[in-house]
Amino acid sequence: IMGSETGVAAQQKKNWMRFSVINAVQTGRVHHINPNLACSPSPMTFAEALEIIASLIHPQLGSVN
Repeated sequence: IMGSETGVAAQQKKNWMRFSVINAVQTGRVHHINPNLACSPSPMTFAEALEIIASLIHPQLGSVN
């Protein structure tokens, strides 16, 4: 899980995709999220980022909203 879709995160995702032995790469589970949510210390954005990360890790649970 990384920052935004563009810029640094897009390049980092591309770099990670080279590691084909990693299960997350094999199954297409390398994700990016809004860095304003993940890197912001406010309780509200932390909770929102946590919900997003939980849904990416456990998609079978669906959205918590």
